[in-house]
Amino acid sequence: FVEHHRLAGLALHLGVDGTSVLFLPVVALLALLTVTQASSLPPDRQKAALAAVLAFEWSLLGTFASLNLLQFWLFGLAELVPIAVAIHAFAEPSERRTALARVLTFRILGDALLLLAMVLLAWEMATATPGNWSFDVHRLAEGARNHGWDARIGVVLFYGLAMRMALFPFHAWLPAVAASAWLPINLMVMASVKVGAYALLRFVLPVLPIAVDAWANWVVALGLAGMVYG
Repeated sequence: FVEHHRLAGLALHLGVDGTSVLFLPVVALLALLTVTQASSLPPDRQKAALAAVLAFEWSLLGTFASLNLLQFWLFGLAELVPIAVAIHAFAEPSERRTALARVLTFRILGDALLLLAMVLLAWEMATATPGNWSFDVHRLAEGARNHGWDARIGVVLFYGLAMRMALFPFHAWLPAVAASAWLPINLMVMASVKVGAYALLRFVLPVLPIAVDAWANWVVALGLAGMVYG
């Protein structure tokens, strides 16, 4: 299932297949369960909780359905808003600033690396077929590209996703959210962490197979270190 739309002059490319269909119902179910718990909150915190949950659901569904790297990045960036709202509403005043700073530092740095890798991928295609800039996943995977930078782009892309996945040694932001946000919202945050693993399957494997072969052992080593230490 694929849809193409244009919104405010931007191409919107969304789709659902055998990979994303596993994640979308989980996100919807987590959002529903979280909303049902909002009635147990004090009245002055219910609005903030519901706004954060619904915004989180919207951004997560967008990331899992995106077939365009730039759209994926924009939906992922939008997740910072409900995370910040949840921390501001539920964290202790003495911990609020530290938690926000830690989360925003790691996530914004990770998003900056992701954007850099995506621009380099589009540039590779533009150099192979002049004027043909594209962030579409299928075009990047199947189209003509200058693959000379693939291994380096793969490193940048992986480190950006590693910060999103809270993979060792980039996991310091996740405990800050877990200790500061409302417990049901932490379930949504954990779903957000899984978006990084999804992106490896959806984008990195089909678009950068050269980088996967070059850095597979390093990625496995980081994963094993995260199981022990993270």
